[in-house]
Amino acid sequence: MLHQWRFDQAKDGVIPAKVGAPAKFSGTAIVAKEDGLSRLQLKGTDSRAWVADDFNTVKVPKQAITVEAWVSPAALMRWGGIAGIIQDNGDYERGWLLGYVNRKFSFALASEGHKRLTYLQGTTDFQDNRWYHVVGTYDGDTLCVYVNGKLEGTEMAHSGSIIYPPKATFELGGYKDDNEFYRGAIGLHEISVYEKALSAEGIAKRFAARKNEFPLPPEPLRFTSPPQLRWENRSSLKIEWEMASALPVELKWKRADGTQEKVLKSPASRMQKLVLLDLPPDGEFLYRIEAQGGGRTKHASPWYKFDTSFYYRLPDQPKRPSPFGNDGTMQLVQSAAKRIITESGISQGYVLVLGSAEGRLAYELARQTDLQVVVVEPNVEKAQAARRTLNQAGLYGIRASVHQGSVSELPYGPYFANLIVSGSLLIDGKLPGKDASELMRVLRPAGGVAMLGQLKGSLTQADFEEWFKRGGANCTVSAEAGQLWAKVELGKLEGAGDWTHQYGSPDNTTNSRDDLVRGEMGILWWGEPGPRPMPDRGGRNPAPLAANGRMFIQGDRVLFGVDAYNGTVLWTFFSPEMRRSNMPRDGSNMVATDDTLFVTIGGVCIALDAQTGQRRAAVHAAKGRDWGWLSASKGQLLSATVKSGSSYKADSGEWYDGVGAGDVQRVVSDALLSHNPATGKEQWAYRGGAVMNSTLTIAEDTIYFVESRNPDVAKSATSR
Repeated sequence: MLHQWRFDQAKDGVIPAKVGAPAKFSGTAIVAKEDGLSRLQLKGTDSRAWVADDFNTVKVPKQAITVEAWVSPAALMRWGGIAGIIQDNGDYERGWLLGYVNRKFSFALASEGHKRLTYLQGTTDFQDNRWYHVVGTYDGDTLCVYVNGKLEGTEMAHSGSIIYPPKATFELGGYKDDNEFYRGAIGLHEISVYEKALSAEGIAKRFAARKNEFPLPPEPLRFTSPPQLRWENRSSLKIEWEMASALPVELKWKRADGTQEKVLKSPASRMQKLVLLDLPPDGEFLYRIEAQGGGRTKHASPWYKFDTSFYYRLPDQPKRPSPFGNDGTMQLVQSAAKRIITESGISQGYVLVLGSAEGRLAYELARQTDLQVVVVEPNVEKAQAARRTLNQAGLYGIRASVHQGSVSELPYGPYFANLIVSGSLLIDGKLPGKDASELMRVLRPAGGVAMLGQLKGSLTQADFEEWFKRGGANCTVSAEAGQLWAKVELGKLEGAGDWTHQYGSPDNTTNSRDDLVRGEMGILWWGEPGPRPMPDRGGRNPAPLAANGRMFIQGDRVLFGVDAYNGTVLWTFFSPEMRRSNMPRDGSNMVATDDTLFVTIGGVCIALDAQTGQRRAAVHAAKGRDWGWLSASKGQLLSATVKSGSSYKADSGEWYDGVGAGDVQRVVSDALLSHNPATGKEQWAYRGGAVMNSTLTIAEDTIYFVESRNPDVAKSATSR
């Protein structure tokens, strides 16, 4: 050990040294004592502490170094210092600095082998006025940063001796060189400087020996499945998560401005599920999960956020009596609507009703589903009557609309209707229009259903079949209890392509293999979710995916399932740990198949039903690992594991357009695995070298990739 200062002994501008040279302090710096713990409190304005104006007058490490500190930052800084001897002036960079960049602790150093300061950052975001044990080491080869006894970052760009400037200040609690002086608002309890690199085991023991003396922040709450939020209704959000241990929890939530804090409690369980009630629309909220561990140990998640304006379902149905009463005709219509919904399996999107039938069928479909109902009625008087009735029910202009016009020349673009029915056929026994050509033009491919029924009338099965055939479609007809029902369900649009992976498909060709799109294009639809939920494009975020007529759009910790043909937002899914950026140096965190979206959230990969967003299954990575690259096809879910916390997240406005390590480091995986996507059962695993995620490519049942077998890569604290 070269130097050690215990700041509780500071007095009259002098900080005595237990070992080495004494230090000085000035300005409004004071020695404060709270709960038996003393510190030198620097205010960040006119106070400072320093060892020497010229570091050459004291001993300093040359070949290796450890800087250890117990500190309590009071505020974030772009460039914060704890202890250092530094010159960082343009291209001239020398010395070393233990400090913090915004809210992450860092260790910077220049060496003979790399004559530039590299600011190695940890992963912890410090909380103001909490105590932390921060250590930076360099052994002549590897730079490391530790926070509260745990290794949080390594870097192997350096080699050889530390290189110092000819002259510089040896500063404590601040960042100072010849042209910059950033005074820290920070509490200092102890700082030590060694001329050797302490081991990870030794640092962990030193932290454990003294941690009970300090009011440390709560230990991070470890999730095996991070929080996932889904709308129950317009004013209720369900939050689910899974923890490594069964602990009693408190869920605290409040408005983003800190007001109206509420608490929900739940008994000890690994799997937790709570519902936030009475949420107002269009508000930003914060929430945090806290758990009580053994003894006095507390665990807490970060403060996460959600926004209640990101709700895209139809407005809730008003509670009003039926304007039609309960006559015999209405009972038949109710039964028909139930049959249509059950047999078509469609309850979201748009339903086109040809012929108003007084608005009866439109009313029942709007009442029993989340469909947006569009009625086309040729007769002016009947159209007006249907509008009045639906308005009386509180549905008109909200869940239903009536357009007066010909059913043979519909004023809509192609593919907009998920479901097409006929009210006039149901009641009057008359087919809508001369044939089914217009109906088929506006019916959505990939699951769109036309279902026309006759409750009474003279039409025959042959009449239905001929009517559809003239429109270019084949229907199936069923007869039951005097009723006739004709049904057409469309498959995928022939020649249409999908975009299921980050670069189109597993072979990374950036080609959807679509044979239809060419020449001039027009707008099919426009609408939600819009730009507000989206992160800055500069972060190089995961591409939206498209499969089987659906799109999957990832925003900032929020995911949307959208009907690709008409823009209906099918579902919304929030998760605070769901974020990935810098795609050129990593792989996307989601992949789609015809019926499932797979998305990774830290160490869990969840399978979401493509239509509903409901969770089907989950596959967990090994302890200490997150899921990285993903691919899915042919009964396989292929994935790669990275060290926890390795993925880029672009939370500080990064664009990754520089040439520094923080922009261009490639994320590498230490294992490739194949799982059954339905059961989550592992099928095989490959563990060779460090696989570069951005090179993983699949073609003709073979996986191609670049890997490094350099053993030094495995020593890194992260997978970058």
